[in-house]
Amino acid sequence: MKDNIGGVILFDETIRQNAKDGTSLVDIISDQGALPGIKVDKGLQPFGDLDETVTIGLDGLDERLKEYVSMGAKFTKWRAVIKIGDDMPTHECIDANMKALADYAKIVQDNGMVPMVEPEVLMDGSHSIEDCYDASDRSLKSLFKHLADNEVKFRHGRVLGRAARELVAGQAHPRHPAPAVHALAQRLCVGATERRWPADAGDS
Repeated sequence: MKDNIGGVILFDETIRQNAKDGTSLVDIISDQGALPGIKVDKGLQPFGDLDETVTIGLDGLDERLKEYVSMGAKFTKWRAVIKIGDDMPTHECIDANMKALADYAKIVQDNGMVPMVEPEVLMDGSHSIEDCYDASDRSLKSLFKHLADNEVKFRHGRVLGRAARELVAGQAHPRHPAPAVHALAQRLCVGATERRWPADAGDS
């Protein structure tokens, strides 16, 4: 693990665990030169009339973060899920998830920790690679708007922002793109992130 892993994401249960000798798991991770992180969302709940969800967990987040800081956590994870399908993702679902992601990021920074911000566009479904690009780009546009509205700080490693995942067709899509098309899509993915990333925020 040492010199190979930079961070480990824990859950509420695992961050409280100790080894047989009483050493906390957080200390074990830190002693190996990695940073302990913590997943802080509380899962997904249905959103709207379609098969969409919104991530919850903002209630009581500030208090929970204060405890996690005292336990040695350095960064946080929040899973925002975007599903592609018939008439999905809706603008309302994207906006609700990205606003929650930005609100979470602001609370995390106010507690001296680093938030991971990453919309997760699911591979499930029969959508095309173009549909994936559209959903990813719309999500990024909404995310960075809400991050700016919340005055979330980007510079000096204040945000972990792998904000666009690989662009792929849905797992059930009947035809997958040729390697050259797939490579072009990944360049578009990087371009989508760079286009939305604030100019004065440094590298993503």
